[in-house]
Amino acid sequence: MKYLVLLLVTLFSISSWACSFPRTYEIFNPAPLRGSSTIEVPKPEIIIGEISRGRDGVGSMCADAGIIEVEIVNHRRLTGYKFVVVDGEDSESIFPKEIITPTSGRKSVRFVWLDGASEIQEPINLKLSVIAINSFGVESEPTEILVTHSGKSH
Repeated sequence: MKYLVLLLVTLFSISSWACSFPRTYEIFNPAPLRGSSTIEVPKPEIIIGEISRGRDGVGSMCADAGIIEVEIVNHRRLTGYKFVVVDGEDSESIFPKEIITPTSGRKSVRFVWLDGASEIQEPINLKLSVIAINSFGVESEPTEILVTHSGKSH
């Protein structure tokens, strides 16, 4: 019996060792646009915040995670965003294909990807087009922004 208890305690505690980041966005499903609309959706004002890269992770379960923080300065309720790479190669699939919206109470989103546990990473040089979409499916003009990182974790 004591071995069974020991086994169960070990199994359930292993899941707490896993790397986990709180989700900062959710999928946004606008209604399909029917006909034309006179509603204007403001162009998103985007600020690229901290970019951290994977690194040699001695003693850290999350060391191989890459993270990009993106602030949507003029975010409104019931608005989603489409992040499209228009120049450069997003081989790591950093940005989701779906339309997303920040979780309730937030104006920023965090994109997390498996970057690899190395002190030197491939540089990031991407041009993003960010489009705001309201709940009726009306899209804003795109905002283009550069996302760059040298590849060094320090």
